[in-house]
Amino acid sequence: MDNIISTGLSDTQVYLQNAANLKAPFNLTKQSGQYPAFGDIMVNRRIASMWQLIHLDARIFVDGLGVTSMSAEAEDAAGVKIPFLAPPPRRMRTLGITPCIGGTPSGTPGNSGPFNVNLPNGMQTNAVDIWFNQLYDEAAQISRDQMRMIGQNLDVLGQYTATIPQVTAMLMDAEIIATQIGTALGWSGTVSQRNILPYNSATDTKGYMQQIMNALGTSLSNVRGAYAEGITSYPIERSVYVLRYKVLNKLMTIDNGAIINSDIGQKILLNGKFDDTGSRYLGGAIVGMYRGIIIKVVPDEYFDMAAGLLNLTKEQKAQFDKIDGYICNGIGTYFGRASVVTDVDKAPTTSIGMIVRNDWRWGTQVTRNSSITLLVDTTNDLGDFTNPVPTFKGVISPNDLEAVLDGYNDTDYVKESSMQRVGFTTSTLTTDVTLTVTGTSSAQIKDATLVVLDNEGTTHSFGNNGDGTYNFTLPRGSSAVVTITAPGYQVATLNVATSDTATATKALSQALTAQAAKSK
Repeated sequence: MDNIISTGLSDTQVYLQNAANLKAPFNLTKQSGQYPAFGDIMVNRRIASMWQLIHLDARIFVDGLGVTSMSAEAEDAAGVKIPFLAPPPRRMRTLGITPCIGGTPSGTPGNSGPFNVNLPNGMQTNAVDIWFNQLYDEAAQISRDQMRMIGQNLDVLGQYTATIPQVTAMLMDAEIIATQIGTALGWSGTVSQRNILPYNSATDTKGYMQQIMNALGTSLSNVRGAYAEGITSYPIERSVYVLRYKVLNKLMTIDNGAIINSDIGQKILLNGKFDDTGSRYLGGAIVGMYRGIIIKVVPDEYFDMAAGLLNLTKEQKAQFDKIDGYICNGIGTYFGRASVVTDVDKAPTTSIGMIVRNDWRWGTQVTRNSSITLLVDTTNDLGDFTNPVPTFKGVISPNDLEAVLDGYNDTDYVKESSMQRVGFTTSTLTTDVTLTVTGTSSAQIKDATLVVLDNEGTTHSFGNNGDGTYNFTLPRGSSAVVTITAPGYQVATLNVATSDTATATKALSQALTAQAAKSK
Protein backbone atom coordinates (compact mmCIF):
# COMPACT_ATOMS: atom_id res chain seq x y z
CA MET A 1 0.00 0.00 0.00
CA ASP A 2 3.05 2.30 -0.19
CA ASN A 3 1.75 3.45 -3.54
CA ILE A 4 -1.34 4.81 -1.83
CA ILE A 5 -0.15 6.14 1.51
CA SER A 6 2.49 8.71 0.70
CA THR A 7 3.48 12.27 1.37
CA GLY A 8 3.01 13.11 -2.25
CA LEU A 9 5.25 14.09 -5.13
CA SER A 10 8.02 16.64 -5.17
CA ASP A 11 7.42 19.90 -6.96
CA THR A 12 9.83 18.82 -9.69
CA GLN A 13 7.87 15.61 -10.23
CA VAL A 14 4.63 17.55 -10.30
CA TYR A 15 6.05 19.91 -12.91
CA LEU A 16 7.28 17.07 -15.10
CA GLN A 17 4.03 15.18 -14.72
CA ASN A 18 2.02 18.15 -15.88
CA ALA A 19 4.44 18.82 -18.71
CA ALA A 20 3.97 15.26 -19.90
CA ASN A 21 0.20 15.76 -19.96
CA LEU A 22 0.34 18.85 -22.14
CA LYS A 23 -0.40 16.92 -25.30
CA ALA A 24 -3.52 18.60 -26.61
CA PRO A 25 -5.46 21.83 -26.47
CA PHE A 26 -8.93 22.26 -25.13
CA ASN A 27 -11.47 23.68 -27.57
CA LEU A 28 -8.76 25.38 -29.60
CA THR A 29 -10.10 28.40 -31.46
CA LYS A 30 -8.68 31.59 -32.93
CA GLN A 31 -9.87 33.35 -29.80
CA SER A 32 -8.16 30.95 -27.40
CA GLY A 33 -6.45 32.81 -24.63
CA GLN A 34 -3.00 32.50 -23.15
CA TYR A 35 -2.83 30.78 -19.79
CA PRO A 36 -0.14 30.09 -17.23
CA ALA A 37 1.26 26.63 -17.55
CA PHE A 38 1.64 25.08 -14.12
CA GLY A 39 1.02 27.56 -11.35
CA ASP A 40 -2.27 26.30 -9.98
CA ILE A 41 -2.04 22.60 -10.78
CA MET A 42 -1.10 20.15 -8.06
CA VAL A 43 -1.67 16.52 -7.29
CA ASN A 44 -3.25 15.34 -4.12
CA ARG A 45 -0.44 15.23 -1.58
CA ARG A 46 -1.99 13.34 1.28
CA ILE A 47 -3.93 10.14 1.41
CA ALA A 48 -3.18 8.90 4.84
CA SER A 49 -6.29 8.39 6.92
CA MET A 50 -8.20 5.15 7.23
CA TRP A 51 -11.34 6.87 5.94
CA GLN A 52 -9.45 7.84 2.81
CA LEU A 53 -8.35 4.24 2.31
CA ILE A 54 -11.97 3.08 2.66
CA HIS A 55 -13.00 5.74 0.17
CA LEU A 56 -10.29 4.81 -2.31
CA ASP A 57 -11.12 1.13 -2.07
CA ALA A 58 -14.76 1.86 -2.92
CA ARG A 59 -13.96 3.94 -6.02
CA ILE A 60 -14.62 2.68 -9.52
CA PHE A 61 -12.88 5.50 -11.39
CA VAL A 62 -9.24 5.97 -10.43
CA ASP A 63 -6.45 8.07 -11.87
CA GLY A 64 -5.37 6.92 -15.30
CA LEU A 65 -8.37 4.76 -16.19
CA GLY A 66 -11.13 6.78 -17.80
CA VAL A 67 -10.20 9.90 -15.80
CA THR A 68 -7.17 11.90 -14.79
CA SER A 69 -7.34 12.93 -11.14
CA MET A 70 -6.01 16.22 -9.87
CA SER A 71 -6.54 18.03 -6.60
CA ALA A 72 -6.08 21.52 -5.32
CA GLU A 73 -3.13 22.60 -3.26
CA ALA A 74 -5.47 24.01 -0.63
CA GLU A 75 -8.95 23.11 0.57
CA ASP A 76 -10.23 26.63 0.00
CA ALA A 77 -9.57 26.46 -3.75
CA ALA A 78 -12.64 26.90 -5.92
CA GLY A 79 -11.13 24.79 -8.69
CA VAL A 80 -8.04 24.05 -10.72
CA LYS A 81 -6.96 25.19 -14.16
CA ILE A 82 -5.73 22.48 -16.51
CA PRO A 83 -3.39 23.89 -19.18
CA PHE A 84 -3.08 22.54 -22.70
CA LEU A 85 -0.58 23.21 -25.47
CA ALA A 86 -1.80 23.38 -29.05
CA PRO A 87 -0.04 20.97 -31.40
CA PRO A 88 1.93 22.41 -34.33
CA PRO A 89 -0.08 22.74 -37.54
CA ARG A 90 0.10 19.81 -39.94
CA ARG A 91 1.68 21.88 -42.71
CA MET A 92 4.49 21.05 -45.11
CA ARG A 93 5.67 22.27 -48.49
CA THR A 94 7.34 20.97 -51.62
CA LEU A 95 10.41 22.77 -52.98
CA GLY A 96 10.15 23.93 -56.59
CA ILE A 97 12.93 22.06 -58.35
CA THR A 98 13.26 22.43 -62.15
CA PRO A 99 14.42 19.09 -63.50
CA CYS A 100 16.18 20.61 -66.54
CA ILE A 101 16.82 23.91 -68.31
CA GLY A 102 13.56 25.12 -69.74
CA GLY A 103 11.57 22.59 -67.76
CA THR A 104 8.42 23.32 -65.80
CA PRO A 105 9.09 24.11 -62.14
CA SER A 106 7.12 22.19 -59.52
CA GLY A 107 6.43 22.71 -55.88
CA THR A 108 3.95 24.16 -53.46
CA PRO A 109 2.05 27.03 -55.11
CA GLY A 110 3.25 30.33 -53.74
CA ASN A 111 5.71 28.76 -51.34
CA SER A 112 8.17 26.61 -53.25
CA GLY A 113 11.30 28.71 -52.74
CA PRO A 114 14.19 28.01 -50.40
CA PHE A 115 12.69 30.20 -47.67
CA ASN A 116 9.29 29.59 -46.15
CA VAL A 117 7.04 32.61 -46.76
CA ASN A 118 4.64 31.67 -43.94
CA LEU A 119 4.93 33.63 -40.74
CA PRO A 120 6.25 31.75 -37.68
CA ASN A 121 3.64 30.00 -35.59
CA GLY A 122 3.05 31.12 -32.06
CA MET A 123 2.90 28.49 -29.36
CA GLN A 124 -0.76 28.58 -28.44
CA THR A 125 -1.92 27.47 -25.03
CA ASN A 126 -5.39 27.09 -23.65
CA ALA A 127 -6.85 25.78 -20.43
CA VAL A 128 -10.01 24.35 -18.92
CA ASP A 129 -11.30 25.07 -15.45
CA ILE A 130 -12.45 22.25 -13.20
CA TRP A 131 -14.73 23.76 -10.59
CA PHE A 132 -15.10 22.01 -7.27
CA ASN A 133 -18.83 22.67 -7.19
CA GLN A 134 -20.07 19.23 -6.15
CA LEU A 135 -20.48 19.05 -2.40
CA TYR A 136 -21.35 16.41 0.17
CA ASP A 137 -21.95 18.21 3.45
CA GLU A 138 -24.78 16.23 5.01
CA ALA A 139 -24.74 16.13 8.79
CA ALA A 140 -26.16 13.63 11.28
CA GLN A 141 -26.48 13.62 15.03
CA ILE A 142 -27.35 11.12 17.71
CA SER A 143 -28.10 11.77 21.35
CA ARG A 144 -26.61 9.86 24.24
CA ASP A 145 -30.10 8.62 25.17
CA GLN A 146 -30.48 7.09 21.70
CA MET A 147 -27.10 5.39 21.99
CA ARG A 148 -28.09 4.00 25.39
CA MET A 149 -31.40 2.65 24.11
CA ILE A 150 -29.80 1.02 21.11
CA GLY A 151 -27.21 -0.60 23.36
CA GLN A 152 -23.61 -1.58 22.93
CA ASN A 153 -24.30 -4.21 20.29
CA LEU A 154 -24.64 -1.55 17.59
CA ASP A 155 -21.96 1.13 17.32
CA VAL A 156 -24.17 3.59 15.45
CA LEU A 157 -21.66 6.43 15.43
CA GLY A 158 -18.73 4.30 14.37
CA GLN A 159 -20.59 2.44 11.66
CA TYR A 160 -22.21 5.59 10.32
CA THR A 161 -18.91 7.41 9.92
CA ALA A 162 -17.34 4.34 8.32
CA THR A 163 -20.01 4.37 5.60
CA ILE A 164 -19.44 8.02 4.66
CA PRO A 165 -16.35 7.30 2.52
CA GLN A 166 -18.34 4.63 0.70
CA VAL A 167 -21.24 7.01 0.06
CA THR A 168 -18.96 9.77 -1.21
CA ALA A 169 -17.21 7.25 -3.46
CA MET A 170 -20.57 6.31 -5.00
CA LEU A 171 -21.54 9.94 -5.49
CA MET A 172 -18.20 10.84 -7.09
CA ASP A 173 -18.34 7.89 -9.47
CA ALA A 174 -21.98 8.61 -10.35
CA GLU A 175 -21.11 12.25 -11.02
CA ILE A 176 -18.29 11.17 -13.33
CA ILE A 177 -20.69 8.88 -15.23
CA ALA A 178 -23.26 11.68 -15.47
CA THR A 179 -20.64 14.14 -16.73
CA GLN A 180 -19.20 11.75 -19.30
CA ILE A 181 -22.55 10.53 -20.66
CA GLY A 182 -24.06 14.03 -20.52
CA THR A 183 -21.11 15.49 -22.43
CA ALA A 184 -21.23 12.73 -25.03
CA LEU A 185 -24.97 13.15 -25.55
CA GLY A 186 -24.67 16.91 -25.78
CA TRP A 187 -21.88 16.59 -28.36
CA SER A 188 -23.61 13.87 -30.40
CA GLY A 189 -25.73 16.39 -32.28
CA THR A 190 -22.61 18.25 -33.41
CA VAL A 191 -21.02 15.13 -34.92
CA SER A 192 -24.23 13.56 -36.25
CA GLN A 193 -24.20 10.85 -33.54
CA ARG A 194 -20.80 9.62 -34.72
CA ASN A 195 -19.88 9.11 -31.05
CA ILE A 196 -22.77 6.69 -30.50
CA LEU A 197 -22.37 3.01 -31.38
CA PRO A 198 -25.74 1.31 -32.00
CA TYR A 199 -26.18 -2.34 -31.12
CA ASN A 200 -29.12 -4.69 -30.65
CA SER A 201 -28.95 -6.73 -27.45
CA ALA A 202 -31.43 -9.21 -28.94
CA THR A 203 -29.13 -10.14 -31.83
CA ASP A 204 -28.01 -13.79 -31.74
CA THR A 205 -25.63 -13.71 -34.69
CA LYS A 206 -22.44 -15.66 -34.02
CA GLY A 207 -19.61 -13.39 -32.95
CA TYR A 208 -21.88 -10.34 -32.80
CA MET A 209 -20.55 -9.00 -29.51
CA GLN A 210 -17.00 -9.42 -30.70
CA GLN A 211 -17.83 -7.07 -33.56
CA ILE A 212 -19.42 -4.60 -31.14
CA MET A 213 -16.49 -4.65 -28.71
CA ASN A 214 -14.03 -4.31 -31.58
CA ALA A 215 -15.90 -1.29 -32.90
CA LEU A 216 -16.18 0.27 -29.44
CA GLY A 217 -12.45 -0.10 -28.77
CA THR A 218 -11.47 1.06 -32.24
CA SER A 219 -13.50 4.25 -31.82
CA LEU A 220 -10.79 5.57 -29.47
CA SER A 221 -7.82 3.86 -31.08
CA ASN A 222 -8.53 5.19 -34.57
CA VAL A 223 -9.84 8.75 -34.14
CA ARG A 224 -10.59 11.07 -37.05
CA GLY A 225 -11.18 14.79 -36.97
CA ALA A 226 -9.75 15.39 -33.49
CA TYR A 227 -6.27 16.69 -34.28
CA ALA A 228 -7.25 20.06 -32.84
CA GLU A 229 -7.50 18.15 -29.55
CA GLY A 230 -4.06 16.69 -30.24
CA ILE A 231 -5.54 13.25 -30.79
CA THR A 232 -5.33 10.67 -33.55
CA SER A 233 -5.30 7.69 -31.19
CA TYR A 234 -5.95 7.43 -27.46
CA PRO A 235 -3.53 5.21 -25.49
CA ILE A 236 -5.30 1.93 -24.71
CA GLU A 237 -3.68 1.69 -21.29
CA ARG A 238 -5.73 4.72 -20.22
CA SER A 239 -8.99 3.55 -21.80
CA VAL A 240 -11.67 1.64 -19.93
CA TYR A 241 -14.98 0.03 -20.84
CA VAL A 242 -17.80 1.09 -18.49
CA LEU A 243 -20.61 -1.41 -19.03
CA ARG A 244 -23.86 -2.55 -17.49
CA TYR A 245 -24.29 -6.10 -16.29
CA LYS A 246 -26.60 -6.92 -19.21
CA VAL A 247 -23.66 -6.32 -21.57
CA LEU A 248 -21.39 -8.54 -19.47
CA ASN A 249 -23.95 -11.32 -19.62
CA LYS A 250 -24.11 -10.89 -23.38
CA LEU A 251 -20.33 -10.98 -23.64
CA MET A 252 -20.17 -14.26 -21.76
CA THR A 253 -22.48 -16.16 -24.11
CA ILE A 254 -20.78 -18.82 -26.24
CA ASP A 255 -22.14 -18.24 -29.73
CA ASN A 256 -22.59 -14.50 -30.06
CA GLY A 257 -20.51 -13.23 -27.16
CA ALA A 258 -16.85 -12.39 -26.79
CA ILE A 259 -14.50 -14.47 -24.68
CA ILE A 260 -12.83 -11.98 -22.37
CA ASN A 261 -9.58 -12.45 -20.52
CA SER A 262 -10.84 -12.90 -16.99
CA ASP A 263 -7.48 -14.11 -15.72
CA ILE A 264 -6.31 -10.59 -14.96
CA GLY A 265 -9.51 -9.97 -13.05
CA GLN A 266 -8.71 -12.85 -10.71
CA LYS A 267 -5.15 -11.64 -10.23
CA ILE A 268 -6.32 -8.10 -9.50
CA LEU A 269 -8.73 -9.35 -6.87
CA LEU A 270 -5.96 -11.35 -5.24
CA ASN A 271 -3.60 -8.36 -5.32
CA GLY A 272 -6.12 -5.94 -3.81
CA LYS A 273 -7.30 -4.09 -6.94
CA PHE A 274 -3.78 -3.55 -8.23
CA ASP A 275 -2.67 -4.82 -11.62
CA ASP A 276 -1.22 -8.29 -11.94
CA THR A 277 2.24 -6.97 -11.08
CA GLY A 278 0.97 -5.21 -7.97
CA SER A 279 2.29 -1.85 -9.15
CA ARG A 280 -0.75 0.05 -10.34
CA TYR A 281 -4.01 0.71 -8.55
CA LEU A 282 -6.90 0.05 -10.91
CA GLY A 283 -9.99 0.54 -8.72
CA GLY A 284 -13.02 -1.68 -8.37
CA ALA A 285 -15.66 -3.28 -10.63
CA ILE A 286 -13.06 -4.99 -12.85
CA VAL A 287 -14.12 -8.23 -14.55
CA GLY A 288 -11.35 -8.64 -17.10
CA MET A 289 -9.89 -7.19 -20.29
CA TYR A 290 -10.70 -7.14 -23.98
CA ARG A 291 -7.91 -6.40 -26.45
CA GLY A 292 -5.82 -4.79 -23.75
CA ILE A 293 -8.58 -2.54 -22.39
CA ILE A 294 -9.88 -3.11 -18.86
CA ILE A 295 -13.60 -3.84 -18.52
CA LYS A 296 -15.46 -2.39 -15.55
CA VAL A 297 -19.02 -3.54 -14.99
CA VAL A 298 -21.00 -0.98 -13.01
CA PRO A 299 -24.27 -1.75 -11.20
CA ASP A 300 -27.38 -0.14 -12.69
CA GLU A 301 -27.79 1.87 -9.50
CA TYR A 302 -24.84 4.04 -10.56
CA PHE A 303 -26.49 4.74 -13.90
CA ASP A 304 -29.72 5.57 -12.05
CA MET A 305 -27.82 8.03 -9.86
CA ALA A 306 -26.25 9.56 -12.95
CA ALA A 307 -29.70 10.02 -14.49
CA GLY A 308 -30.87 11.67 -11.28
CA LEU A 309 -27.87 14.02 -11.27
CA LEU A 310 -28.82 14.97 -14.84
CA ASN A 311 -32.34 15.78 -13.57
CA LEU A 312 -33.99 13.47 -16.10
CA THR A 313 -37.70 12.88 -16.04
CA LYS A 314 -39.01 9.33 -15.95
CA GLU A 315 -39.67 9.53 -19.70
CA GLN A 316 -36.16 10.81 -20.39
CA LYS A 317 -34.68 8.13 -18.17
CA ALA A 318 -36.39 5.47 -20.29
CA GLN A 319 -34.21 6.67 -23.16
CA PHE A 320 -31.19 7.02 -20.89
CA ASP A 321 -31.60 3.37 -19.87
CA LYS A 322 -30.90 2.38 -23.48
CA ILE A 323 -27.30 3.46 -22.90
CA ASP A 324 -25.75 0.14 -21.93
CA GLY A 325 -22.25 1.49 -21.41
CA TYR A 326 -19.44 3.40 -23.03
CA ILE A 327 -15.69 3.56 -23.51
CA CYS A 328 -13.68 6.52 -22.25
CA ASN A 329 -10.05 7.56 -21.92
CA GLY A 330 -8.23 9.11 -19.00
CA ILE A 331 -6.73 12.02 -20.92
CA GLY A 332 -10.20 13.17 -21.94
CA THR A 333 -11.79 13.61 -18.50
CA TYR A 334 -10.35 15.39 -15.48
CA PHE A 335 -11.56 14.83 -11.94
CA GLY A 336 -10.56 17.29 -9.24
CA ARG A 337 -11.02 17.19 -5.50
CA ALA A 338 -10.58 19.89 -2.88
CA SER A 339 -11.71 18.94 0.60
CA VAL A 340 -12.22 15.50 2.13
CA VAL A 341 -13.27 16.15 5.72
CA THR A 342 -15.47 14.17 8.10
CA ASP A 343 -15.61 15.70 11.57
CA VAL A 344 -17.20 14.24 14.72
CA ASP A 345 -18.00 16.74 17.46
CA LYS A 346 -20.38 17.36 20.37
CA ALA A 347 -23.91 18.00 19.16
CA PRO A 348 -24.99 21.66 19.44
CA THR A 349 -28.40 20.69 20.81
CA THR A 350 -29.99 20.73 24.24
CA SER A 351 -29.34 17.01 24.66
CA ILE A 352 -25.91 15.49 25.09
CA GLY A 353 -24.78 13.68 21.97
CA MET A 354 -22.57 13.72 18.92
CA ILE A 355 -22.82 15.30 15.49
CA VAL A 356 -21.11 14.19 12.30
CA ARG A 357 -20.26 16.92 9.80
CA ASN A 358 -18.88 16.47 6.31
CA ASP A 359 -17.08 18.60 3.77
CA TRP A 360 -16.30 16.60 0.64
CA ARG A 361 -15.95 18.76 -2.44
CA TRP A 362 -15.04 17.79 -6.00
CA GLY A 363 -15.73 18.39 -9.68
CA THR A 364 -15.45 16.70 -13.09
CA GLN A 365 -14.90 18.12 -16.57
CA VAL A 366 -14.64 16.39 -19.94
CA THR A 367 -11.80 18.13 -21.79
CA ARG A 368 -11.83 16.14 -25.05
CA ASN A 369 -15.20 15.28 -26.52
CA SER A 370 -13.70 12.61 -28.76
CA SER A 371 -12.61 10.55 -25.74
CA ILE A 372 -16.07 8.99 -25.16
CA THR A 373 -18.15 6.66 -27.30
CA LEU A 374 -21.57 5.53 -26.09
CA LEU A 375 -23.08 2.06 -26.58
CA VAL A 376 -26.83 2.33 -27.16
CA ASP A 377 -29.29 -0.56 -27.36
CA THR A 378 -31.50 0.00 -30.40
CA THR A 379 -33.62 -2.07 -32.75
CA ASN A 380 -33.78 0.59 -35.47
CA ASP A 381 -30.24 1.97 -35.84
CA LEU A 382 -30.95 4.73 -33.28
CA GLY A 383 -34.29 5.51 -34.91
CA ASP A 384 -35.96 4.46 -31.66
CA PHE A 385 -33.56 6.47 -29.49
CA THR A 386 -34.37 10.01 -28.40
CA ASN A 387 -31.46 11.92 -26.91
CA PRO A 388 -32.38 12.63 -23.26
CA VAL A 389 -29.63 15.27 -22.89
CA PRO A 390 -29.46 17.28 -26.16
CA THR A 391 -27.57 20.05 -24.36
CA PHE A 392 -25.26 19.62 -21.39
CA LYS A 393 -23.90 22.43 -19.24
CA GLY A 394 -22.68 20.43 -16.26
CA VAL A 395 -24.13 18.38 -13.42
CA ILE A 396 -26.62 20.23 -11.20
CA SER A 397 -27.69 17.91 -8.44
CA PRO A 398 -31.30 17.85 -7.26
CA ASN A 399 -31.87 18.69 -3.63
CA ASP A 400 -32.97 15.16 -2.76
CA LEU A 401 -31.38 12.55 -5.01
CA GLU A 402 -32.98 9.78 -2.97
CA ALA A 403 -36.46 11.09 -3.81
CA VAL A 404 -35.58 11.18 -7.51
CA LEU A 405 -34.34 7.58 -7.40
CA ASP A 406 -37.49 6.62 -5.55
CA GLY A 407 -39.52 8.06 -8.40
CA TYR A 408 -37.48 6.16 -10.98
CA ASN A 409 -37.80 2.80 -9.29
CA ASP A 410 -41.19 3.16 -7.55
CA THR A 411 -39.68 2.27 -4.19
CA ASP A 412 -40.03 3.70 -0.72
CA TYR A 413 -36.94 4.94 1.00
CA VAL A 414 -36.41 5.94 4.60
CA LYS A 415 -35.87 9.66 4.91
CA GLU A 416 -33.21 11.08 7.17
CA SER A 417 -35.89 12.44 9.47
CA SER A 418 -36.93 8.86 10.15
CA MET A 419 -33.42 7.48 10.27
CA GLN A 420 -32.49 9.89 13.04
CA ARG A 421 -35.23 8.39 15.21
CA VAL A 422 -33.99 4.78 14.94
CA GLY A 423 -34.41 2.94 18.24
CA PHE A 424 -36.26 5.86 19.77
CA THR A 425 -39.43 6.64 17.79
CA THR A 426 -41.04 5.46 14.59
CA SER A 427 -41.96 7.05 11.28
CA THR A 428 -45.63 6.95 12.27
CA LEU A 429 -45.11 10.33 13.91
CA THR A 430 -44.54 12.19 10.67
CA THR A 431 -46.02 12.72 7.21
CA ASP A 432 -43.83 13.16 4.15
CA VAL A 433 -45.52 15.67 1.83
CA THR A 434 -44.76 15.95 -1.88
CA LEU A 435 -45.98 19.22 -3.40
CA THR A 436 -46.22 19.70 -7.17
CA VAL A 437 -46.09 23.35 -8.27
CA THR A 438 -47.26 24.30 -11.76
CA GLY A 439 -47.64 27.51 -13.67
CA THR A 440 -48.96 28.68 -17.00
CA SER A 441 -50.19 25.81 -19.21
CA SER A 442 -49.38 23.39 -16.39
CA ALA A 443 -45.66 24.04 -16.84
CA GLN A 444 -43.35 22.72 -14.14
CA ILE A 445 -42.05 25.44 -11.83
CA LYS A 446 -38.59 24.37 -10.75
CA ASP A 447 -37.44 27.51 -8.92
CA ALA A 448 -40.17 28.07 -6.33
CA THR A 449 -39.48 28.97 -2.71
CA LEU A 450 -41.60 27.55 0.10
CA VAL A 451 -42.23 28.75 3.63
CA VAL A 452 -43.82 25.91 5.62
CA LEU A 453 -45.34 26.99 8.96
CA ASP A 454 -47.25 24.42 11.03
CA ASN A 455 -50.04 25.09 13.54
CA GLU A 456 -47.58 25.30 16.43
CA GLY A 457 -45.60 28.05 14.78
CA THR A 458 -42.67 25.83 13.74
CA THR A 459 -41.05 26.46 10.37
CA HIS A 460 -40.08 23.34 8.42
CA SER A 461 -37.41 23.10 5.73
CA PHE A 462 -38.21 21.92 2.21
CA GLY A 463 -36.38 20.15 -0.58
CA ASN A 464 -36.44 21.03 -4.29
CA ASN A 465 -36.27 17.94 -6.51
CA GLY A 466 -35.58 20.01 -9.61
CA ASP A 467 -38.62 18.71 -11.52
CA GLY A 468 -41.39 20.95 -10.17
CA THR A 469 -41.92 18.85 -7.04
CA TYR A 470 -40.97 19.79 -3.49
CA ASN A 471 -40.74 17.76 -0.29
CA PHE A 472 -41.24 18.62 3.36
CA THR A 473 -42.11 16.70 6.52
CA LEU A 474 -44.85 17.59 9.01
CA PRO A 475 -45.85 16.07 12.36
CA ARG A 476 -48.59 13.47 11.98
CA GLY A 477 -52.05 15.00 12.39
CA SER A 478 -50.85 18.60 12.20
CA SER A 479 -51.94 21.44 9.95
CA ALA A 480 -49.77 23.96 8.16
CA VAL A 481 -49.74 26.98 5.88
CA VAL A 482 -47.39 26.87 2.90
CA THR A 483 -46.47 30.15 1.22
CA ILE A 484 -45.21 29.66 -2.34
CA THR A 485 -43.27 32.24 -4.34
CA ALA A 486 -41.75 31.94 -7.81
CA PRO A 487 -40.33 34.47 -10.29
CA GLY A 488 -43.01 35.80 -12.64
CA TYR A 489 -45.92 34.43 -10.58
CA GLN A 490 -48.20 35.73 -7.86
CA VAL A 491 -47.60 34.55 -4.30
CA ALA A 492 -49.85 31.60 -3.44
CA THR A 493 -50.92 30.11 -0.11
CA LEU A 494 -51.69 26.43 0.38
CA ASN A 495 -53.48 25.18 3.49
CA VAL A 496 -52.49 21.70 4.67
CA ALA A 497 -55.31 20.20 6.75
CA THR A 498 -54.99 17.68 9.57
CA SER A 499 -56.66 15.15 7.31
CA ASP A 500 -53.74 15.58 4.86
CA THR A 501 -51.25 14.47 7.51
CA ALA A 502 -53.22 11.46 8.75
CA THR A 503 -51.04 9.05 6.75
CA ALA A 504 -47.32 8.52 6.20
CA THR A 505 -47.29 10.25 2.81
CA LYS A 506 -49.37 12.88 1.07
CA ALA A 507 -49.27 14.30 -2.45
CA LEU A 508 -50.50 17.87 -2.94
CA SER A 509 -50.48 20.31 -5.84
CA GLN A 510 -50.68 24.05 -6.31
CA ALA A 511 -51.12 26.01 -9.53
CA LEU A 512 -49.65 29.52 -9.61
CA THR A 513 -51.07 32.51 -11.47
CA ALA A 514 -48.77 34.53 -13.68
CA GLN A 515 -48.21 38.15 -12.73
CA ALA A 516 -50.05 40.68 -14.84
CA ALA A 517 -47.96 42.53 -17.38
CA LYS A 518 -47.06 46.06 -16.31
CA SER A 519 -48.88 48.78 -18.23
CA LYS A 520 -46.74 51.23 -20.12
